Order: sequence, then C-alpha cells, then structure tokens
Amino acid sequence: MSICRSGSSRNYSGHSQRDSEAETCSLCTSFEGYYTLNYTGVHTDAEQLTRLRKLFFHSPCRRCVGSVDDSFCDFCRHWRIGHIIQCALHGRDSRIQTEVSQDVLLHILQFRVGTVRELHQQAQTCMSCYMILQGLSDEERKCSENNVIALIQTSQSFWVRFLSHFTLQVGIHNDHGPQIDFTTFRRHSYFSLAKKANCIERALIERSRPPELVKWANVSRCLSNCDSNHDDRCHPGPLPTQLPGFRVIDTQRQCVIIAPMSCKYAALSYVWGQNSGADLQATTSNIHELERENVLMENPSLPLTIRDAVTACVRLNIRYLWVDRVCILQDDLDTKAKQIDAMAHIYHHAYITLVALEGDGANHGLPGVTNRRDTVPRTYKFQDAYLARMHPSYAEIVEQSKWQSRGWTYQEAVLASRLLLFSATGVFFKCHHLTESYGEDLVPDEAGRFRDNDHSPHTAFSSLRTSYTGLVEFFSRRELSFPSDILRAFSGLLHWKYGSEHYCGLPFRHFSAAMLWQSEDGRYPAREAQPGDSFPTWSWCSVVNRITTIHDKQADEQVAVSLALWAIARTNDSGGWSLSVISNVASEGQESEPYWPRHWPSSRNRGDALTLLIAWRKGCFSTSTPTGFDVTASWTESLDQIVEQWPTLDHLNDFAHGLHNGVLPDEEQELKFPSEFIFRAAQHPGSLLVYTQSLRVQAPVSVVQCEGSNMEPVKLRIGTGTVVACLLPLATDRARLSEIYSKDPNTYLDVLALSIQHTSLDRINSLHANVDIPNDGDGNPLLWRFGPALVPEDYRHLGPGAPFALVINVMLVETQGGTYRRLGLGHTHLATWVQARPRFRTFILS
Repeated sequence: MSICRSGSSRNYSGHSQRDSEAETCSLCTSFEGYYTLNYTGVHTDAEQLTRLRKLFFHSPCRRCVGSVDDSFCDFCRHWRIGHIIQCALHGRDSRIQTEVSQDVLLHILQFRVGTVRELHQQAQTCMSCYMILQGLSDEERKCSENNVIALIQTSQSFWVRFLSHFTLQVGIHNDHGPQIDFTTFRRHSYFSLAKKANCIERALIERSRPPELVKWANVSRCLSNCDSNHDDRCHPGPLPTQLPGFRVIDTQRQCVIIAPMSCKYAALSYVWGQNSGADLQATTSNIHELERENVLMENPSLPLTIRDAVTACVRLNIRYLWVDRVCILQDDLDTKAKQIDAMAHIYHHAYITLVALEGDGANHGLPGVTNRRDTVPRTYKFQDAYLARMHPSYAEIVEQSKWQSRGWTYQEAVLASRLLLFSATGVFFKCHHLTESYGEDLVPDEAGRFRDNDHSPHTAFSSLRTSYTGLVEFFSRRELSFPSDILRAFSGLLHWKYGSEHYCGLPFRHFSAAMLWQSEDGRYPAREAQPGDSFPTWSWCSVVNRITTIHDKQADEQVAVSLALWAIARTNDSGGWSLSVISNVASEGQESEPYWPRHWPSSRNRGDALTLLIAWRKGCFSTSTPTGFDVTASWTESLDQIVEQWPTLDHLNDFAHGLHNGVLPDEEQELKFPSEFIFRAAQHPGSLLVYTQSLRVQAPVSVVQCEGSNMEPVKLRIGTGTVVACLLPLATDRARLSEIYSKDPNTYLDVLALSIQHTSLDRINSLHANVDIPNDGDGNPLLWRFGPALVPEDYRHLGPGAPFALVINVMLVETQGGTYRRLGLGHTHLATWVQARPRFRTFILS
C-alpha cells in the first residue's frame, strides 16, 4: 500500500486534537511494525501499533522541540524522526518503553515511506525525502512505482546524553512480488544530535571523519604487530621458487627489474577499467626502457593508482612492488600465461597486498596517498535534531566497491595473506589472524563499524579455500570486462589447489561432482569464445550467468561415486595425439575437500561404498564384481571386504572402472576409447571423452519457458513411452529444448549416466519411479540411520532409519557434427535406470 505523501491539511505545529487524530490519521499507517533485541520476528499487533503511532507521531514530548519547519513535506513533519530516534529507540520516553515492555528494548522500527516516484517529487524541497532517496541504489531509484521501506535501527551500546548512533536501511518492495528481502537493503550509519547538545557531542561527530591523508605511522604499527605476533598464515614467506621472467618495481630506483631471489615485495590489487589502453603497460618493445632508473617517476602514462602504490611502499619501507600491467610483458603470451597461472602464488607470498577499493579504473588513485580524502560529513537538519551521516563502514565499502565485483580481483583477495585496503573512509588492515578489520584511527569493534561481512572474499578464505564448488559459485558472481577471460581469471585458484590437474575449469579430483552445475535462474546464455579459447557446454565456464550446484554443500546427499569414465585427448608437437584418463585418486599432495570425506572411518563414506557395490552388481560398471562380493553377503561382510582390499573409496571407484594405479590397460583403453574417437576429440579443443551407460530418449514435448526454482521438471521417455528420468528445472537449457522440439518433434536425444548418490527416501519424493529398497543376503534393508525423524511413516516398521534411495545423476545431450553438447541435468532411480536396459557407449562432449 502506498502512502499519500501530499495534500494533507493537518496542522502539525500544535498538539490539540492529536490523541483523537491518531485514531484516523492515514499517515500513521506508515509505521508497520517493530523488532526487539530478544525477538527475531516483527511485532505487528494492530492495537499496540495504534497506541505506538500516537506516541510516535501525535503525543507531545517535553524533550523535543515542537516548532514548525517548512523545509519538510507533510509526511516528514508528521514522521518526527528526531523524536523517534532520541526518545523512542533510546528509551528516553518512558511511555513508549512501557507500551513495548519494561524488560525489552526497542531495536528496529519498520516504515513504509511512499513510492520512489513520490520521494523524487518531494526530495526537491524536503531534506528528509532527499536523505531517504540517497540511500537507494541507482537501479532502485528507477523503480518509480515500487514502495520504499525504511528500517531505523538503534545502537543501544552507543549514546551520550543528546548524541545517538543509529542506522537507516532502505530498500524497495513490490506489493505484488515476494515477501520483503531485507538482506538487499542498503545500510547507512548516522549520528543523531539534539539541538541542545554541547561541544562534547559535536566533537564525537567530528571524530567520525577520516583523516585527509593516510596516517602511515598507524599503518606501519598494524603491520609490525602482525609480523611479531601472528603465525605463518599471515606471512608465508617469499616465493619458494623463482618464476621465469618474474619482475617487480624497485620503488627506490623507480624502475622495473628482474626480482631478486626471495625478495620481500608488496602486490597491488586494483581494477584496470574499460579505457586503459593508453596507460603504461610493459611489452617486449619497451621493457628495456622501463628498466632505466627513475623512468616511472618521469612517465606521465603511469596510472595514478600504481604511482600511489609506489609511494605507499616507500612510506612503509617496502622496496619492491609487483603490479601485473608493468611487471608482466603483455605481448609475451607464453610467459604471460605462466604468470597468470601462478597468480595465486604471487599474491599469497606477497608481504602485503595493497587494494584500491575506490574508483572503477587504474587512474583513480589510492585515497589519502596523493589526493586528499573528502572528510566533510553530510548533515541534515530536522525539527528537533541534527543528523550527521557517518562514512560507510569497512564491510559496506567492500561490498559496494567495483573491486569487489570484478572477476580478476577475486583470486587476489581470496589468496592474499594480508590486505591493506585504501578507501575514501580510510585505510583498513585485514589478516588471517584477525576476525575484524582495523581502521587507521579506531579500534576494530567500536560501534561494530569495522566487522567484516560474510561476502568479503578474504573473510570467506578459511571456509572456501578447500571448497571448489564454493569458489565457483562466488567467482561466477563477479564481472569481467572481457567475458572470454573467465578461465584465465580463475586459473590462479585452480593451480593453487590442483596444480595442473584441471581442465576447462573442472578439477580432476572431483570431476564427476564438478559436472553437476546449473545456472542460478535457469537461463543459459552462451559465452563467446575468442581465438584460442574454448568453452565447452559441459563446463560452467560456457555460460554467462551465476552458477550454483545441484546439491546442497551442507546436505547429506553428496556425490561420491562416478559411473562415468572420463578422458582427455590432446595433440602433441609432433602432430600425434595422447590420451589422459582421469583418475578418481588424488595425486600426491592433493587435499580432500572438507565435505567430501574419502577415508573409511566416515560413516557417510561407508554408505558411498555400499552404493557403489550395489550399482556394480546391477551392471552400472563395465567390469565384473570381484570374487566374494556376491549377493549372499551381509552389508557388514561386504564393508569388511571393501575396507580390507582398497585403502580409499576413490581406489575402489577406479578399480570398478578397470583402472589399476590410475592407469587404464591398453586393451581396456582401445575398447572404451577407440583410436578414431581419440583422434576426432583431439581436433576439437575443449572436448571430453566419456565412457558410460546411456539411453536414447524422445525430445521432451512442449517445454514451457518459465522462471524460478518451482518450474515443473521435464520428463524424459524412451521409445515405449516409459519415463526414465526427470530433468532438473534450473539445470536445463529449456530454450534450446524448445527449439529442438519445434524443428522436429520426432528427434531423439541421449541420456548419459554421470554418478550415483544415496539419500534418504523422504528427500526425493518428487521423483517419478518406484523405489527399489536394496537388501543384503540376510534380507536386511539398507537404512539411513540418522534418527527416526527422517523415517517416512510407511517404513517405520523397518527400524530406526529411512530406506536408502539410490539416485543416478544424468546428463541430456544432443549431437552436432559428431560431438555431443549438454542440454541439461537430471535424476533417476537406480532401479528405473537398470530396467530401461542402458548400454555402454563412448561419447565426445564439446
């Protein structure tokens, strides 16, 4: 409901008739509810809201000035924001506190302040409307008919007499859309200062101003404290090996040099910007000139951000600085590619990483180094108070910065050991040991101003460092000036985690699991490849969209067993080709991901082993089950034999595919990957060979374009009309399926088995087929023993656990020119798959 903000004839200067007016005042409905400190939900009791509205908007207050102020619109004069902040939220009006509770403090008040269009109209003359409008993002200001929601939140821990600290959160909401998502609201911090306040309170507002220039002594003190008191996570030391052609800027001699062995250097993380072609870059033609002493000081085309970074290093007594555009020869493609792959190591071993948070290009500079920072606070005058808008906090600055949104800077932030972030508010220091970020002049937790947000990449380091899927999901939300840079901007992280064992953005270590990606909204716009690039449809890098996984990283149904055998064909310098079969067993030095337990003591891992054994017995692997693993054995006997013969689940998985010590015997290779397939795949960069079971299915009928995760799944049928699988809504390119069906409704497609997972029956009740509950030789069903709460009512007689549901992850593909392209991902039950009689085939995915 929109609030009428104009045309009111009420006289807000006096207090007569206010009690009765509160019962009928339409403007009072702008107050929609409140939150308290000890309750997470919103209070919306109608009778109580009516009484509070009277106290907020109509009842006289002896502490507040009641004079008329014509600089506000009728709505904002009625709003009495100074009274609400000073007297309501900080408990200075006992009547309001009594109405809420004697024991519970008000924390947040929720208001609906009109539409964006109404705010635009009133902001020309009303300071309050202008203040709220400035709190919206540029995009939100364009949504003229959407309602604006304002949340006023107090800081109970900070107020001095007439001075209060509070935050104003503003966002938009469409009444016809979903419920309000407060996580998208922009937060702005303010001091509220009563007009009668003295110089002490005014001095506190002055203290919120950042210094005009960087306080280098304070910054040096932060670095020294970290050097002396923190462990190797904060200072891992110099690069363990010298990279070929690794150059740095000598900040004393003001030139580029080959880096001395084991030198201490800083690294710069910044945004290049769209129009940086005229700025200085190192090339094979000018590198000798860049090695001349003082050349950087004399060169006017050196971007200001780099020039300021050199100054910062001099002030911090750091002699060497690494900056990509002047330390990598931009036209030496071979060396450039190697250093891009090593980017994670370069940033991780830097003594400190300097971050340019402000601006959208390399010429913005580091605030407070050369250019003075704007320290004038924005103030607003109200009837009974002054409001001074505080400068944004560290978390707000990072979240709203262009640096935070760029793809190249993600790996720099994630893997840097320490960050020194330059902003218009000040310099912030962040390292692995600290849970907060230190500013130049304030202690880290004063008024909660410098606590990190969960979306900061450096904050997420500890939890995402070993999570491949988490890294992909966060990285895909970043922007790239050149979309074809997607893999180059991610390669540093891949090399850091997996060395060279990755292909088109997917690590060998979890290849089948990494296949299970989907776009966030079900759309699949193709990424355009430049010469030398390849973005195959089976990889997430082929899509210009945000990427998620089809499974929940915190859920139990993690994929652990690969039914597909993958291989990569490559040409060599002599014109021949080679084949690399991807093993499930990690190479020496590779670490497991935290939610992928591979060792036998894990109960989850033992369930995966039994899942593999059941699929093996059903013929889902091309090899025969070993002697002694027949159906007469009990589950316990089978597990004992598995643990005795194979050290890990991955070794068992490899053995089921016919691999021995990660190698496929020659006769098996020729059977599964014939020479003609290898030769053909080697001619298509980005192609992938797969040997697995498959079924031919009819093209889905009448694929409807719709949005959201509640889309109906697409059913896949074989020639007899039997449903054999269901495609997942967000993991399916419905636009392409519609196109295929419209051209030829009789088209047949292929469904490939990727992997198998086990879960409890009650979690997959949307699947179409009957469930085959596996039993051992003694007739005991395989149960999911995580408590009776998960047991469906119909199966409680089986004991304290839910029956296993064995689900196969499948990929739907179409053929084009002898290779196959991904169309979507889906699920099917093991029993349904086996009954459809799939056959083993070799495919080339592109």
